Amino acid sequence: MSHITMCRPAFFNVTRRSLTNRMMNPDNPPGKDLASNQWWALRESFRRHGVVVYIMESQPGLEDMTFVANAGLPVRGHFVLSNFLEEERRGEKEHNRNYFGRIYGSSRILSLSDEAIFEGQGDALFLDKNTLLIGYGVRTNERAVEEISSMIYGLDANIVVVPLRFNSLDHYLPHENIFYHLDTCLLSLRSANRVIIHSDTFSSEAIRTLEKLGRNVVSITKEDADLFVCNSVVFDDMVFTPKIGRCRVRNLLTSIGYTVEENDMSEFLKSGGAVKCLSLEMNG
Repeated sequence: MSHITMCRPAFFNVTRRSLTNRMMNPDNPPGKDLASNQWWALRESFRRHGVVVYIMESQPGLEDMTFVANAGLPVRGHFVLSNFLEEERRGEKEHNRNYFGRIYGSSRILSLSDEAIFEGQGDALFLDKNTLLIGYGVRTNERAVEEISSMIYGLDANIVVVPLRFNSLDHYLPHENIFYHLDTCLLSLRSANRVIIHSDTFSSEAIRTLEKLGRNVVSITKEDADLFVCNSVVFDDMVFTPKIGRCRVRNLLTSIGYTVEENDMSEFLKSGGAVKCLSLEMNG
């Protein structure tokens, strides 16, 4: 059975711009009632299909906390706690420690050094039960990859590192790209042995790394990637996506046996997030 955590969007808003996320624009804030309705609809969509949903309460002043996928990474009954890049999100850390400490046990919460920047399942996902893919370069740094590798040594999890194309903020041009986390530009279809990517976000070396893992790497257009189709959640043969309409990715998914469940994410997209950002998968 699949389990996820979601965090209520009670304080969700967009009141600032971000160096790494050009979609955030305080002049175009989300409609709070509509965002709440979309969040509840996504929750019910999961539950209709047998997904167990845990609810985490949001906190005043932490408007991005609803994007709970960034809170950390479950690994073999442990939980690696995130260290956020942007100061505005750092206040989430203690709330995440307390919440996930109650689930996993406080002794199984793993903390990184202050020098390690890591944003949880935004940049880390299991391609299969033993292969952990970590993307770095924008919101997660190399120090975090090194520390996580050391932390989970012996837990039967092999880390594969895939750098994002803009490998430092000095070279990151937010007006050119919106794909600041791995989960915005890569979607793993485990049962079909495929990985969907927006290839412009990855170097040719990174793409070869994915191919060497034995995955069929499918590159999609920027037009399709801009729909945030990669920011979807896959459970068995179900893919929970944002609104993607009749795009080519939908045709691909249905042609290889997946059922697509669309969810209107218009208000969360104003902050550069969608289905996956709102969902922390607990089965790592």
